[in-house]
Amino acid sequence: MEEKKSVGERDGLYLTGATFVRENPADKSVCGASMQLTVGIPKEEPFDVDEYLSSRAEEYRSNDQLDELSIEELANGIRGYTITYKRRSVDPKGEVHLSTNEHTLFEKEGRIILTSFTSCEFFERYKEVVREAFESLTLKDAMPG
Repeated sequence: MEEKKSVGERDGLYLTGATFVRENPADKSVCGASMQLTVGIPKEEPFDVDEYLSSRAEEYRSNDQLDELSIEELANGIRGYTITYKRRSVDPKGEVHLSTNEHTLFEKEGRIILTSFTSCEFFERYKEVVREAFESLTLKDAMPG
């Protein structure tokens, strides 16, 4: 997904995505800020969007490596979830870092969208800016070829 316009396949979807922001402080190679987007289009119809979304949410619930996991259904008739959790990582020096992660998994215009914002000390500073950026998302008519 690092290549522009690359398309992959997983779980019955064609996927493409991008990393929009990556900020790593020089002294903390495993802990910075990252903003990512993945867009999926079902490979075949019919595709059970509700089943797919709930099974992905279940994957988070069953992951015992996530701390303070919260899974909330989206409001205003939008099919999907906001998933927030913390994760511990260890840098090459052995220092432990705790990152905050917010993923939004939802259906929009027949596509499955996953937004992801992860950060250690920058989460609170950027979270509203990131939410506004993702809310302004406009989808093109087709997946890249």
